[in-house]
Amino acid sequence: MKCPKCLAVNSERRHFCKQCGSRLLDPCLQCGFANEAEDIYCGGCGRGLRETASATSIQSDTAPSHSPSSPGLPPAFLAKLLAEERVEAPSDLNEAKKAVTQEEIDKLFDK
Repeated sequence: MKCPKCLAVNSERRHFCKQCGSRLLDPCLQCGFANEAEDIYCGGCGRGLRETASATSIQSDTAPSHSPSSPGLPPAFLAKLLAEERVEAPSDLNEAKKAVTQEEIDKLFDK
């Protein structure tokens, strides 16, 4: 995938350019599909991405001055990112928090 800003070639799995840090994928605000930055229409729902951007800028002009520190991402896009990570919690949280005894530590250093 080519970066639209610096034209560096990046792997398909990247979300930001390895050379300049620009966003490579542009999530649709309607469905969360990860579109390439130069796409005009969403590959997931067909909505015009430029329409979404202009509607967002109009809303931001009338929005209150306070805004969250990070931009909101569509739930579908977040779910996709989390699914890609495949992070699993331990099945038994008490087992994961089990304390190590001093005896077990001493055994590690015995020769």
